[in-house]
Amino acid sequence: MSAGQIWRGRLWLSVFALLALGTAIFGYSGLAAKWKASPTAELEQRCYEVIDKAQLYYNRPADLGGGHKSFIGVTFAKLGLSSDDTGTVWHSPDGEIRLENIQQHQFDLVATSSTGEKLEAINLTYDTRPSHLGIILSTD
Repeated sequence: MSAGQIWRGRLWLSVFALLALGTAIFGYSGLAAKWKASPTAELEQRCYEVIDKAQLYYNRPADLGGGHKSFIGVTFAKLGLSSDDTGTVWHSPDGEIRLENIQQHQFDLVATSSTGEKLEAINLTYDTRPSHLGIILSTD
């Protein structure tokens, strides 16, 4: 056997060892599963959109269709997300989103996905953007 064949064999052995090690690490640690999107990822994005629009409504003057430093009177129609002007419930493509406990300077957001997971963010103010919605993931 020549020296070139020995090095070639060692190279292939090293490549296969690294592949086996990588497969074991990613499979055992669950890193591969974490790369997949959450089943509620789209609904979470919709919730962030609602929060952003509600905060814009809060800061917008009343003569321009806003709340003039108040969340009272906010509806999904005023946020540009629904045609029902009285509704604080929106059936988005990803689930149902509700605005609850609406007060002058804060509100709660509760969302339920089509598969039953619940997302909740409470006491949202005009400057609140929760990093993960204070999400309560539960299945009823």
